[in-house]
Amino acid sequence: VLTYVEATVKDLDITTTVLLDIGSEVTFFRDFLLPSWEKLPSDKRIKIKGVHPTPTYLNLVQSNISVILGNKILTIPLVLQYDSGYDILLGNDFLKRFAKFTQTTYIVYLTTKCGHTLTIPTLKSPYIVRAKRGGLGY
Repeated sequence: VLTYVEATVKDLDITTTVLLDIGSEVTFFRDFLLPSWEKLPSDKRIKIKGVHPTPTYLNLVQSNISVILGNKILTIPLVLQYDSGYDILLGNDFLKRFAKFTQTTYIVYLTTKCGHTLTIPTLKSPYIVRAKRGGLGY
């Protein structure tokens, strides 16, 4: 079951749909969600492999990105720029920072290592590009 929630990227005040993907080791953002990206040297590119036999090499990253998830501002240490088909895909690199990840049909619970639980409603409709800035659609 795919789990979708809503989050706001603080840099540009863009609210969009997020896929929580326990099958992905890394976090991806689409290019328009951040004002700038750092380009890695060719020998530092990040290799990703998905369901396709050919790996993809990514060289655009950004560090320490703030997002609002539920009612908390959280920092994502490293984000890769990639069009995975979703505006934001939060992978295990993000989820493993929590002591516990629980989901029901309507709620995702992320429990911090110090015992605080973040309660995030899931989106009931299938994925639609929902990005909007400051309450206005694109």
